[in-house]
Amino acid sequence: MEVTLLIPGVVPDRPLPHAPRLPALERLLARADRDAPPAEGREATLCRLFGWPGGELPVGLLAARGEGLEEGHWLCAAPVHLAPERDRLRLYPPELLELEPGEAEALAAALDDHFRDAGLGGLQAPHPLRWYLRLPARARLSTTPLERALHLPVEEALPRGEDAPWWQRLLTEAQMLLHLHQVNRERERGGRPSVNALWVWGAGVPREAASGFSGAWGSAPLLRGAAARVGIPVRPLAEGAGALIARAAADGAQLVVWERAAEALARLDTEGWQAALEELETRWLAPLTGAVERGRLEALVVETGEGLRLRYRRGHRWRLWRRPRALSAGGGE
Repeated sequence: MEVTLLIPGVVPDRPLPHAPRLPALERLLARADRDAPPAEGREATLCRLFGWPGGELPVGLLAARGEGLEEGHWLCAAPVHLAPERDRLRLYPPELLELEPGEAEALAAALDDHFRDAGLGGLQAPHPLRWYLRLPARARLSTTPLERALHLPVEEALPRGEDAPWWQRLLTEAQMLLHLHQVNRERERGGRPSVNALWVWGAGVPREAASGFSGAWGSAPLLRGAAARVGIPVRPLAEGAGALIARAAADGAQLVVWERAAEALARLDTEGWQAALEELETRWLAPLTGAVERGRLEALVVETGEGLRLRYRRGHRWRLWRRPRALSAGGGE
């Protein structure tokens, strides 16, 4: 009867500007047991929770499966914009490009031909912001997930490994194709950033593992693919915390992946981020901490993906000497 909640995009160990008051989260931060796992990002954290820690993440294969694509070897291949900034290249993620479905379809079709000519299985774009490359065999690459690459010099985050030189040539050719594409010319004329590169990652293959969860909740393709791999059901978040608590009581440990705050941050949407935190508080944390305090759940585990894990048990509510503080002041003591 335990619930694990993965909430990327909420970094409560340091002050959060413009954060609303969130009593349940503030109390959790003050009174729960805490430890510091690696600040590995949401994808690596999710893989670890399913029993695949460290190494090259199997994100391409799992997320493609979660999108409903055919079985096989896949790489994530995000459409991005690279721009020079002082002495380095800056990487802009797909969320900031505002790609329209027709634009994504046209660009993906041109790249599909390019990659098929190179002997790959082509490129699929099931969503304007989520693209995948199908491979004939596993790529011998060490890659950097996009969420981590955004905080590194691009040169330090490029693919490495035995196949890296071939991939660098192929991706450079793709950049040239994108530079000349009519979609990008029209975007530039309209003052919008072009899609001038692909960022590839996630070449790993998950080993066999038995998940410690009986069910999962969320909509992320990676979650759906990982859950399918280990044979557990995925339910929509719309069912809410009440259904989640009942399911945990009946079936055992449940995993919730809640990404609204991270999605708002990726868009640089402060108002959306504030609204997401308020939803997290009212729809999830308040009911879940209440269920722990009433004995309906044994524990609530919160993973941020950013170097903080919290475990809240019923007896922790009596830690009254640990006084909650507003997130804008730096979280709990």
